[in-house]
Amino acid sequence: MSRDFAFRRRLVLPAVVLVMSVGCSGNSGMNAAQNAVKSMEQLTTLLKSVQDAPSASVAVGKIKPAFAEFSVALKEIAAYEKEHGQVRGLKTQVTQLEQDLARLQMEMAGESQRLESLRGLPPEFWNELRMASAQLAVDLIDAMAIQAGLDPTLAGNLKSEVEQVRVAYEQHGPERVAEVTIRGGRDYDHEEAIERIRNLAGSGATLATVADLDDAGETNLMVAPVADMQAFRDAIDFGTVVDFIPERCEISLEVTEELAGPYAGMTDEERAEHERVIAEQAEYERRQAEETERQAAEARQREEEAERERLAEEERQRPPTPGAADYHQKLLTNLRDPQAPHHEMALDHLLKMKPTDVADAQIRKEIAVAFRELATGDASHRAEAVEGLVLWAGKFAVPVLVKLVEGGEQPLEEAVLAGLGKHPTPEGAKAVAALLKETQQQEAASRALVLMGELAEPPLLEMVPAEEPGVNLAVIKVLGECGTKASLRIMRQAARSENEDIAAAAREAAAKIRQRGDE
Repeated sequence: MSRDFAFRRRLVLPAVVLVMSVGCSGNSGMNAAQNAVKSMEQLTTLLKSVQDAPSASVAVGKIKPAFAEFSVALKEIAAYEKEHGQVRGLKTQVTQLEQDLARLQMEMAGESQRLESLRGLPPEFWNELRMASAQLAVDLIDAMAIQAGLDPTLAGNLKSEVEQVRVAYEQHGPERVAEVTIRGGRDYDHEEAIERIRNLAGSGATLATVADLDDAGETNLMVAPVADMQAFRDAIDFGTVVDFIPERCEISLEVTEELAGPYAGMTDEERAEHERVIAEQAEYERRQAEETERQAAEARQREEEAERERLAEEERQRPPTPGAADYHQKLLTNLRDPQAPHHEMALDHLLKMKPTDVADAQIRKEIAVAFRELATGDASHRAEAVEGLVLWAGKFAVPVLVKLVEGGEQPLEEAVLAGLGKHPTPEGAKAVAALLKETQQQEAASRALVLMGELAEPPLLEMVPAEEPGVNLAVIKVLGECGTKASLRIMRQAARSENEDIAAAAREAAAKIRQRGDE
């Protein structure tokens, strides 16, 4: 039942009590009783006139005066009986009043039910009806307290509840006062619903419960102010909103016995024990879930790792395909790993390729780095690695090649000397010149020094005369191929050597130097 109708139904019955106390002899209070019947009949007629939205709009403006007139009549009876006692009159008059009251009571109850069933009446009609009902309820409780001997405490409580609603209507307007009927569940669940509605309404809202004398299982709640009634209704995410009448700002909410939770109604000891059992169960379930998830995660991880390894192995076994988008990247991958199935293929392809054939500068750089790692490591294909380093790193390979020369490893890869000869530097020339002291490397070192040209002359001149005839002979021959006039002095000295091989080599070298100088 809506709160409006709860008000109006409670108003009809006390009116009957007031008028039915009329007695059987003349009394001026009879006029007041007749006025009450008349105003009640006018109010009933007004309610009957409301059949649809247009007729409801016509009734707007008439509701407040009709209710006010009824209230005045009730107050007159209450005031009279407070001062004079029971109102009395002629038997025929009393009989007629009784009949009229019975009829009007039934008609008003019927009209209340009929209006309650109507939808689509304008909000203005309901706003005025709600305000008039609230005011009439306040006046009626006062009259009942005087005339019917209503318990003062009960009267005070009822009046306080209704007064809160009436004040809310006046302060905020009826259109901003939500009236929520809560059904179902237990008392605890109703209390929980009220708290949740309080949170939705906000800290500045006013909430008041209004007793429903017709249904003790319902809780009627007034909430004000509510700026947006539709949004407020949509925000109720607990229980079930079984009805919503926006023009009357009425919400019917059905709750279950679960709303207040499992502890509602328990003693502290019962609740503590229940919480302990629940907590233990929850902890057990949490650990079980964690363990299950851990095992599942480990299984997924193993599966994913196995799949990655399988795919990686498939990729490793698949040879690089010339022209494919990943061709150069796969060559690089296989080059880096001496154990890769296509390592030698990568070496072969990259040694036959020009660095400019690889458009990606980063891949070119990484190929050079990979060759450097192979050249300085324990790779079995050291010669190819050095050759690749010289090809892909160019002059930047020289510092690595110098370190290889100065490292003292014998025999040195001829590709190292060839690379230094291809990219001559003073440091490279000095390192290679020192190799002329090693008979195993003399021939390859000589060829590299000749390729270096005049850049090799300074370190060679520093080496002679040497104690070893073989060293002197090797230096003289190389200078003959790349030396300048700066080497002629040492050639003249060597030409006077007692060693015929050295003397002859010096004369031949000097001739070659002079010939290049003349040219």
